[in-house]
Amino acid sequence: MDTQMIAGVLQTALALMALVFGYGVMYRKTRIDGYREDLFTIRDELFDFMWKNDLDFDLSAYRRMRDLLNGAIRAAAWTTPLLVVLAVGRAGQTRDRLSEAIAEIADPEVRAHFTGVRDRFRNRFFDYLFAEGVLGGLVWLAGRLSRVRTRVLNRLRAFAAWWDEEFVRFGREDAPEGLILGRRARLFAR
Repeated sequence: MDTQMIAGVLQTALALMALVFGYGVMYRKTRIDGYREDLFTIRDELFDFMWKNDLDFDLSAYRRMRDLLNGAIRAAAWTTPLLVVLAVGRAGQTRDRLSEAIAEIADPEVRAHFTGVRDRFRNRFFDYLFAEGVLGGLVWLAGRLSRVRTRVLNRLRAFAAWWDEEFVRFGREDAPEGLILGRRARLFAR
């Protein structure tokens, strides 16, 4: 092997390492930070809505939604498509307590706002989770097939309710359930 060939191999190896570093470290961190920033914005807008409309901050739906957003922010770095695959079997076993708390709100405008915030969070969560990779491509393709769409959407709703509950538990400060999710996420995320 001559020096020109060795130099070419080294250049290729360095370029591949730069790509891996760029994607694995820089792009991933930027994506996580962007996701967290969006969740901070949603949380701040919810607080402003409560404050401007002189609503009680002890409202059950507000507390659950705030815990949900805090949990999603805390777990952003550990939330990976691998965790999604591991959690799919448990998704249908959880009550959607957040939706129940929203349904208990008497004022239809406030209820509609909370429903919009919940849907906005879920859309951002799934965008973050399925934005790339084979799993994201499969979900996108399944969403395009009309026969499969209803089944996939129902499964995603059940899955979203399960994640909502996990994030609510994780979002409560010093909650033992949050520590369990954190350990599970750290174990499977890397």
